[in-house]
Amino acid sequence: RDLHRAALAVGEEFNTDPSSEKAEWLAFHAFRAEVWDKAVKHLQTAATRAIARSANRVAIEHLENALIAAEHLPKPDRTRVAFDLRIDLRHAVTPLGQVRRTLQHLEIAETLADELNDRSRLGRVVSFTANCLRLLGRYEEAMTTGARALEIAREIGDQRLERTTHMYVARA
Repeated sequence: RDLHRAALAVGEEFNTDPSSEKAEWLAFHAFRAEVWDKAVKHLQTAATRAIARSANRVAIEHLENALIAAEHLPKPDRTRVAFDLRIDLRHAVTPLGQVRRTLQHLEIAETLADELNDRSRLGRVVSFTANCLRLLGRYEEAMTTGARALEIAREIGDQRLERTTHMYVARA
């Protein structure tokens, strides 16, 4: 652990661009050094880079490791980070056609949004859930869930969420 911590420190000193190709290397050392906050940050960056190049399975591995690391964060941070990671997993899992798995992550994300009492996060996850239900051919549920997301979007005045949700509902 000490060697990984030392490698991480040197790597971060010489690699000042957090979105660089060294993200995976930094994530590897941060995770093994058990520097959990940095592990989450570098794993998320590595996952974002992997998604950008359509390496979704690699991204899933990074994000699942980030979820493990997030379990070691203090409670309020842990909940917010876990929510964000579940949403990021949606972007990696859905293109692989694993919509049911995406839906499982979204169900957990909804619980986390409720726990945070964050209507904006809740609106996003409910909207994404409507889209997953549509992809699964569960059109009535998609429309009902979409209506709930639209209600939240209007309540918080989020026009972008409203437009996105309208698109999902129209497709259903």
